[in-house]
Amino acid sequence: MAELLALTASNKLDDIAKETKDPSIRSPEQATFIVDEQKEVRACQLLPSLKVEVATDSFFRATVSRTKNSALSVNFSYPKEYPQTNLIVDIIIKPLQSPASGTFIPPLLKKKLQNDVAEILARSKGQPQLKTALIFLQDFANENKFFPLWKEVKQSVVRAREICPESKVLLNDRSGIIKLIITYDLYELKATIHIDDAYPFWSGTNLPCNLKVTSTNFPPVIERMITAQAIEVVRRCAQGMSADEALISSNPIKAPKGWKHVASDRVVLSKDTIRSLHNDTKTLKKVQELRNINDAKQAHNQKASLNSANERRQARRDISKLTAKEIEADEAMEEKVRNLEVEQAKLKAGYVDYEFADPQLSLLPLVNFLCSSLKSLCETDCPICAKKILVGDPTELANLYKVSTSTLGEGASKEAKRAEKEKRKLRGMRPIRVFCGCYYHYKCLDVLMTEPPFGKACAGSCFGDRPVHHPDYPDDKKILERAYSNKNAREREIADAAMCF
Repeated sequence: MAELLALTASNKLDDIAKETKDPSIRSPEQATFIVDEQKEVRACQLLPSLKVEVATDSFFRATVSRTKNSALSVNFSYPKEYPQTNLIVDIIIKPLQSPASGTFIPPLLKKKLQNDVAEILARSKGQPQLKTALIFLQDFANENKFFPLWKEVKQSVVRAREICPESKVLLNDRSGIIKLIITYDLYELKATIHIDDAYPFWSGTNLPCNLKVTSTNFPPVIERMITAQAIEVVRRCAQGMSADEALISSNPIKAPKGWKHVASDRVVLSKDTIRSLHNDTKTLKKVQELRNINDAKQAHNQKASLNSANERRQARRDISKLTAKEIEADEAMEEKVRNLEVEQAKLKAGYVDYEFADPQLSLLPLVNFLCSSLKSLCETDCPICAKKILVGDPTELANLYKVSTSTLGEGASKEAKRAEKEKRKLRGMRPIRVFCGCYYHYKCLDVLMTEPPFGKACAGSCFGDRPVHHPDYPDDKKILERAYSNKNAREREIADAAMCF
């Protein structure tokens, strides 16, 4: 009996020791402290966006946000000695709510946030810590508008400096404004990009990225053309187009009649394609193994099968099942591709079903277009005369677009007439953009479009095989040939009349 009582007492001591070591078992006072703290957090007016997902005496998970696209989730684990020891914090940055975006905040920023929270909590030992940590994270979400798209912002900064090394990108996290100063040679374009709270979605009539050019030394004609296409690129991306398709469909030059964009033959490996190829490889390997089971022969007798009839029958059944499953998966993928093609066709035609179109990220395509356009203008040569499209001095370029208002009478001096003629000649050097995106000098384009042979393909950097098109000139070769014949006829008549007198 004494031995039995001793054994029972020993078991009770072991149970008490286990309960003491188990952090999930808390004293009533500690449990009450945690519950009261969580109630205070729920009622806090400084946390209007707080959404509590899990709340126990050992774990607390909640989300704070500024908008639906800028959410911060955080996990708090209560240690055994809480509140004498700090909460264990794990911050989770949710990605943008868009199929095009799978980008989380960089790990270094996450680590910095967690360290900042840990420093704040270290000053609150012995006191409620949950409310202090959540208020800090709520303030961070309110004051940092770039953190949901931090990766894209970083890519945009790197891309701008790669294209134009002298460019500067200034970020204002609190206001969500990016100041872009693009510089190449003597030409400069300053613009601001305001990131909307609903990025990458529409917000009423506001685009996800609102572009405004503050100053530039380009002539207004070129500045308006670049700005109009840049805004259109953002709009098309918000409607669901990829960056390449948005760039093609945003062309400010009106397309010729009957023009149809032919997609490139270049194969783009998406995540779905790579996953499908990986699955096909495993399926083919499995089918080959089953065929080997069905076709294997004995080494000493090539007419006798190595495996039993049941094993071979089962292998053939498995091959049939795998084949049927792959056919079903291929049909589903083909249907998905067809639906995507129909959706892209609607987008290209200008019709968008906003309920089903998935917006794409537009900040990086916008910055890439602005920097590439400026660099291309400064570096491009005219395909006809092989001279630089832009003159070296921006002031001289602006003068090329100024309309001459001088009226020289018969009594004007030869110097004045020569200067006026030189001005008109220089105006022929102003850049003109054609439909394919290449730039020509006006006088070079006029010769190309009005003199035979007509219908020449563009000789610029686009490497296109279609004739050069500009809305100021007709597309019909017959009209151009007739105009050229009439011009020559008039010149002959004038020459004949001059010979008579």
